[in-house]
Amino acid sequence: MTEQTQLEQPTWESLSDPEVLLKTRVGNVLSERFRCLRTGAEGDFISFKFPDWVVVLAETPDDKLLIVRQYRHGSHSFQWEIPGGCIDASDPDPLSAGLRELKEETGYEGEDARILGSVCPNPALQSNLCYTVLVRNVRKTGPAQLEDTESLETCTMTLSEIQALIRSGEFAHGIMMDSILYYMLEKEKN
Repeated sequence: MTEQTQLEQPTWESLSDPEVLLKTRVGNVLSERFRCLRTGAEGDFISFKFPDWVVVLAETPDDKLLIVRQYRHGSHSFQWEIPGGCIDASDPDPLSAGLRELKEETGYEGEDARILGSVCPNPALQSNLCYTVLVRNVRKTGPAQLEDTESLETCTMTLSEIQALIRSGEFAHGIMMDSILYYMLEKEKN
């Protein structure tokens, strides 16, 4: 057993319940007062309460991945991404949410689905997780069932093509790159 470092010991004390500053359909903005136990300094800290998310690495029988391209209002640009979305309260688990999102966004279904890992998208401001689901042998089984506010195109790419987009800066979505890393580690393992 290793000695506990200073950072592993309690260093912050909450002085208030989180106060909801803003409620939106995608999440809430919270404020909570904390005291730093090291210095005694106090401050109000802002955080975002989002549901957990899921992204889906959908692998075709010919070893390509489904990629979507859609407009993102935060960056005011089109982004290359992997299918995914919020884990709904009606989803029993992240795996089910991933399969639902894959079918809704692309019309594809597959087999051998499993979770490769999860990340905290931005632990400085958010408490949610984003799960990466791998689904193999995906095939188009029907039309996409997009929400009224969704508009995206779906295509397939090899891992090398995706890596080229990352190198060129055209594939710039950080959470999606986390999932690509999980996929590369999975490929390396096998």
